[in-house]
Amino acid sequence: MKTGWKAAVILTVCLLLLPAAAGAATSGDWAYAVGKDGGAVISRYGGRDAEVTVPAELDGYPVTGIGTGAFSMCGAVSVAIPDSVTEIRKEAFADCWSLERVVIPDSVTEIPDRAFAGCAALAEVRLPANLTRIGAEAFAECYALTALDIPSGVTAIGDNAFVRCRALTRLTIPAGVTALKITGFFGCSALSGITVAEGNPAFRSADGALLSADGTRLLLCPAGKTGAFAVPAGVTAIGDAAFYGCAGLTEVTLPDGVAVIGADAFHDCGGLTALTLPASLTAIGEAAFYGCAGLTEIMIPDRVESIGRFAFGECLALSRVTLPAGVTAIGPFAFTAYTESAGGRPGYGPIPGLTVTVVPGSDAERYCAENELPFGYGE
Repeated sequence: MKTGWKAAVILTVCLLLLPAAAGAATSGDWAYAVGKDGGAVISRYGGRDAEVTVPAELDGYPVTGIGTGAFSMCGAVSVAIPDSVTEIRKEAFADCWSLERVVIPDSVTEIPDRAFAGCAALAEVRLPANLTRIGAEAFAECYALTALDIPSGVTAIGDNAFVRCRALTRLTIPAGVTALKITGFFGCSALSGITVAEGNPAFRSADGALLSADGTRLLLCPAGKTGAFAVPAGVTAIGDAAFYGCAGLTEVTLPDGVAVIGADAFHDCGGLTALTLPASLTAIGEAAFYGCAGLTEIMIPDRVESIGRFAFGECLALSRVTLPAGVTAIGPFAFTAYTESAGGRPGYGPIPGLTVTVVPGSDAERYCAENELPFGYGE
């Protein structure tokens, strides 16, 4: 019993003698905590300055980190980070709507998840030369960001890292990046070119588009492409959502050899008016041409066997479609639009004014009859 009492007293004294620096502290506009390494990690900036320079030390402790949400929703216009900082934590600058410029030192090797997400005015970012990773949504919705030079040492780019960066015009993918989701570029409406560094084992680029390393699969045509675009020879598959939202494209030429058009491949390409499908084509994915409001006529090649659901949904100008005898699978709502029926109820029905040409006795004819699509026979 006496031993337990003495131990409790000793523990209490030890706790009282611990340096105050082990806990949270403040110094002027800065709140911080000292980590096990003896460095200060800024937990919050409470000032109102437009031009902010993060101090290299606070109360004698070197500043080594910018903590989670430390600058979130602050009013700074520019922030300069000292060389002493080696770590920036997630959401450190998230939703700093007025932030325009950031200088990040070479001592930082990672931009974490959502570090600058929602920085709508951010136009200039100097990324560190030693950077190896850019996290998920790291620059999501940075609407003013026009260009970003990604250092050659980067090997990982997280999901949706640049989603809705609508002013971004160009981007270079380093040789070490071997995994990349194209959804990360959705909403990048000004992006007109992607360049892949030489030596990348997973990707290559051609005419500003992103392809698989062997050149057989087109993965992404940037949404900022306008006018006519010719898919490179050697491509055999158009990937899912490859042309998603390319509203400025008016004409796309697909080379002979393309066998598959993936799901959502040309989704919302509203300006597309000219498209010839190659004789090699065998499958059209779900919603492949959904919302292509400028298409007026489509001839499906003889080798096509399947057409996915909603494949030509909301193609409101489509007046003529020719289906071959070999089509054996057509998904629901493949040629429909959301309209008001004769009974006054809104819902999906045949595209107004559309006539489908079919082969007598074919699966395509049965599909049209079952789905009340107006059809006729070719000469």
